[in-house]
Amino acid sequence: MSALTTPEHWDEYWDQVRLPVAVAPGDASSTAAILQVIDRFASSPSRLSVLEVGGAPGGYLVHLWRQFGHDVCVLDNSPAGIELSRRNFALLGVPGRVLERDLFAPDDSDLKFDLVFSLGLIEHFQDTTAVVDAHLSYVRPGGTLIVGCPNFRGINGWLLQRLSPSLLRWHNLDAMDISRWPEFERRLNLDVKFRSYVAGFQPGVFWRCERRSIINRATSRGLTELGQRMPDGIEKALSRLNSSLWSYYALGAYGKRAVDAAGEGPAV
Repeated sequence: MSALTTPEHWDEYWDQVRLPVAVAPGDASSTAAILQVIDRFASSPSRLSVLEVGGAPGGYLVHLWRQFGHDVCVLDNSPAGIELSRRNFALLGVPGRVLERDLFAPDDSDLKFDLVFSLGLIEHFQDTTAVVDAHLSYVRPGGTLIVGCPNFRGINGWLLQRLSPSLLRWHNLDAMDISRWPEFERRLNLDVKFRSYVAGFQPGVFWRCERRSIINRATSRGLTELGQRMPDGIEKALSRLNSSLWSYYALGAYGKRAVDAAGEGPAV
């Protein structure tokens, strides 16, 4: 697979994380908006098996275990991310599983889950259909798949190009354009349950500043402080105003059909 990152990249990234990590609906408006969609499809009167792909350190799974009592599992290929997930679950008393494996490696197991999701993974590969299909191999027939990624297009992309252009190099911007998602949805025979931008404009995400001109530093600092000081009521209201031009996140939720109309499984 044409990945735009390496396990070593993520080892370095996870080394900066401090435990414990758990998300909750009362967190920042961006997290709350993502959780609202996940919870909609995770809510169930019975216990579900849930897998997060590229899920280190498991903060969203902690929420799903606490909120619904689901059986939760992390799949990741970063050794540092794997160790972080194990420690995080242990610290928080979560009986979750942690699987160290390459999503694209051949697998002889019959490991299937009721709900599979990833947040911030598909945009690190050139072939969006192939990476979504790899997720789908872990979803049981009739189960649910959720994929999400940040939106670095529109105003967000313009700002990042000015402030932190290196960040864009390891992201596939086309994967963030949900007008393109029907292509993989059709090819993988997915039942579309939700597809939208969420979380509105998030000024706090522009804290990185590589091009340190006076204007760029002032822009980065001003946006970061705006995100930190914005009254909760205004922040929540803005998070509900969504567009491809400025919204922070893209999310899709899908049902996995057993067979297509012709009686054959999905093909890519």
